[in-house]
Amino acid sequence: MKIRLGARLRRVLLIPLGAVLASVLFSCLMPPRVLPKVVHFSKAPVLRVLLLKDVEQTDVTLEGAFKIIDASQPERPAVQGEAFGARKLSLTADGFAFGNLGVKLQNALLIPAEGQAVSLEGTAYRGRFLFVRRETGFDVLNLVDLESYLCGVLGAEMPLSWPDEALRAQAIAARSYAVYKLNFSKDRDYDVYADTRSQVYRGLAAETARARELVASTSGLLVTADGEIFCSYFHSTCGGETVPAAFIFGEEPSPELDGVRCGFCKDSKYFKPWSYRIDRQELAQKLAAAGKNIGPQIEAAWVEEPIRASNVHRVLKLQGTAGQTEFHPYVFRRTIFSKLKSPAYTVRLEGSEVVFEGVGFGHNVGLCQYGAAGLAREGHAAEDIIGHFYPGTRVTSAY
Repeated sequence: MKIRLGARLRRVLLIPLGAVLASVLFSCLMPPRVLPKVVHFSKAPVLRVLLLKDVEQTDVTLEGAFKIIDASQPERPAVQGEAFGARKLSLTADGFAFGNLGVKLQNALLIPAEGQAVSLEGTAYRGRFLFVRRETGFDVLNLVDLESYLCGVLGAEMPLSWPDEALRAQAIAARSYAVYKLNFSKDRDYDVYADTRSQVYRGLAAETARARELVASTSGLLVTADGEIFCSYFHSTCGGETVPAAFIFGEEPSPELDGVRCGFCKDSKYFKPWSYRIDRQELAQKLAAAGKNIGPQIEAAWVEEPIRASNVHRVLKLQGTAGQTEFHPYVFRRTIFSKLKSPAYTVRLEGSEVVFEGVGFGHNVGLCQYGAAGLAREGHAAEDIIGHFYPGTRVTSAY
């Protein structure tokens, strides 16, 4: 189904210069486009979710029977019991201490009895738990099948009160993202983070009967481009137009992530222009703390050379009393001034302040979540929503 679009809204001052030059300058940042072919699984694969990294201790609760085995040598005898209860987990000289239970293992795998959840610092999760020793602490990973994982992602990434078809589109995008990450994590202990560095996962805290039903209605479905899995990014609000992944993440340009007009996200408060102010000296201090010392005060600020006629600009430049620095607007938002809601902004000086004005919320790449909800309310199916935000793609079944 073709989705008709209204006139594009220009919310940020744009100067359509240098599209060709911008693509050349960005080419040095772009890795080769190597995408994995769709793999057909016999069942949902197990995902390794990093919950905690390099911690010294944590609280683990399991009501019921358990086994603890050496993940690197599973043939070794297991430590087991009928009642795990609530225990504080910490490191010992040669392993782990689960309360008063010591185990001499480098990588401890906690296996609950079937149907039992494990709670980590008060949040319950399905699946198994892997504890991996590091030099100064240990990592905590949740090993969970992909469909159960998605039940803990869907309501954390999109309100479950939203239309079914928007939520189904979100489930397909989230599953595709996870499967894509599975293909590039073989050299590390985990596949995805449990936060916005990947996608938000809250275990049983986000899981409801509605979430399970919606995830089950899309079981095994992935979005693919020419038979290949790609990184199906999504974000809250685009503010009128999504942005090519190449301009935000430095990836090789691709049709499915090249940006599309939206305008269906008008229900988001971030569709309307937002602004943030910061004192010139305070911003200079933030830059110095990040290793970009350009003097005690900002003297000039501008966004130079927009990338094509889009709502994300190529370079943010800041002139101080002792030098100049520059950032990609997305990098600046992530590393220096996180109050900015998206990379779609302009900047100016006003008195003693630096003023940022923009639209949208998130990185603005891929599926716009508020836009998906708007399309669903207009009667579009999940597959249509996927096709709109990822042009030229198909929804296919992996298992």
